[in-house]
Amino acid sequence: MVRLIESWGSDEQVANIASLSYGHEKAKDSERLLERLIKNNHMSVFEFAGVTFYVETSIIVQRQWMRHRHLSYLEQSLRYVKTPDLEFMINNDRFNSEDMSLLATNSFKASIEIYNMLLDNGVSAEVARSVLPLGFKTKFYTSGNLRSWLQFLQLRLANDAQEEIRTEAKQVLELLRERFPITMSIFESNLAHK
Repeated sequence: MVRLIESWGSDEQVANIASLSYGHEKAKDSERLLERLIKNNHMSVFEFAGVTFYVETSIIVQRQWMRHRHLSYLEQSLRYVKTPDLEFMINNDRFNSEDMSLLATNSFKASIEIYNMLLDNGVSAEVARSVLPLGFKTKFYTSGNLRSWLQFLQLRLANDAQEEIRTEAKQVLELLRERFPITMSIFESNLAHK
């Protein structure tokens, strides 16, 4: 689950900033200028706009998010939070059969029981969390400029990206479309032609 927290800048602001390179203070045709910038891979001007998101996902997928080091992150700490949402974030269908799904679910439930027993017996949260599985739910904020988000989407919307992060990347795309409709339309058109 991806939720928009805030955004800054706009298509027009990015185009106006870019127009300084051509000796103008304001873009004559924002859409045409943004299209030229994206087509020619002149992406630095997209660093003048950006977005912050709140994300809930599995630890597995969170690790893929955090490979994008140009974005900033703040994750809920299980060192300090002793009562996190104990939710398994991998869809049961991904286990190929009911038997395998049941096996995974039982394993997850057992790790939660052990986690709670450790806490109940005085083991610190920072140590008890070590038994939690990678399919466990985590929460974080992530923030970055539009250039970084475009790069994120280019990689995470690809057909060979893991299904779960591809789903979350589609949510990012939808939210960016609302805030930067011209840029995202041009970006998607350019992406489709590659």
